[in-house]
Amino acid sequence: TAPESISTLLQSELTGPPLFYDPSVFSDSETNEYRALDWMVNVDKVSSRIIVSSLVMPNRDQKLLERYTMAYFYYSTNGPSWGDEYNFMSTTDSVCKWQYEGTGFKGSGVHCHSDGTINVINFGFDDSINGTIPRELGLLTNIIFGMGLYNLQLTGTIPSEIGQLAKAQFLLLDDNQLTGTIPSELGQLEGLREDLSLKNNSLTGTIPSELGQVAMFSLDLSDNSLTGTIPSEIGQVTQLYSLFFQSNQLTGTIPSELGQFTRMDTLYLHNNRLTGNIDPIFCDNSRSFGDVRVDCTGDPLKIICSCCHECPEA
Repeated sequence: TAPESISTLLQSELTGPPLFYDPSVFSDSETNEYRALDWMVNVDKVSSRIIVSSLVMPNRDQKLLERYTMAYFYYSTNGPSWGDEYNFMSTTDSVCKWQYEGTGFKGSGVHCHSDGTINVINFGFDDSINGTIPRELGLLTNIIFGMGLYNLQLTGTIPSEIGQLAKAQFLLLDDNQLTGTIPSELGQLEGLREDLSLKNNSLTGTIPSELGQVAMFSLDLSDNSLTGTIPSEIGQVTQLYSLFFQSNQLTGTIPSELGQFTRMDTLYLHNNRLTGNIDPIFCDNSRSFGDVRVDCTGDPLKIICSCCHECPEA
């Protein structure tokens, strides 16, 4: 039957890589895994249509996984208490129509490719969306445009599985209450060409050197509690246009490799514990930066910078 087929297919996929579910989670009615699967098997109508289609449906298994993932996201982020329902958990609509309908931030929700698989998830400026970022979002490997979960009330850590969104062009997780470290797996976001923003959270630990593998336009890790030194590998992202590391607890000197930037316009490193002389890196060459800010005040000076546009006071 359709319900049995849905359950069998999803359990087979989810107990294997990359998530490796413990099968017992599907027997515990208190888990989000149980809730999402139970909804698909016993309530949802679209899942049944997908599984029993007499034609070979393109991306059938992927569409079921994506529907499960978004149902899981709903339960993981306290969906029943959202201020706007975003048409989520509609039993008659594709996930492609699970999006803004009224009071939420315009553009919020799920948007798809022409083949019906998910291309972008975008939720912003909604205090009613709280809870944790589910690692299941790493299953949305067809995402190309990107994923934005910003200015919400998300807590917990950033799942390493987010690094599996290798085609995503942007990742915005800023202005939440996220804790823990930045996963090194974010260095696998080889398709990211726009913004990577984790600003204004409560992240700790060091900046992963693997971020130097990501050909992004903007990197914003400001207003966290990051420690350690600035990885020299960040200088490999020569096309970076803006870099925001201010208001952390970074130490050491500013790597000379940052002088390799060819398009840099905005560089904010102030309100840290950095030291040294950056004149040979940024000031003694023919390239001009639009806005450079470091901790270049005090007696003695923490950082020597003759070309800085501003020396903010902590």
